[in-house]
Amino acid sequence: MFKSPSRSAWCCARPGIGAVTLALLFGLFNLIAGIWMLAQGIELRRTGKTLHSVRPAQPETQAA
Repeated sequence: MFKSPSRSAWCCARPGIGAVTLALLFGLFNLIAGIWMLAQGIELRRTGKTLHSVRPAQPETQAA
């Protein structure tokens, strides 16, 4: 008789599908994060305020 494969055998038949799913989720996350950062930059620019730099005003001296 023909025995149908069990569910656990089916999920392991294509190990690459997990890598593809992970890559798609990572890409989707980066797309959403990039759009959000772009929107934040545009919003910051529209406020007309200046940001104060955390770097020192004078450049550091170079070591010899």
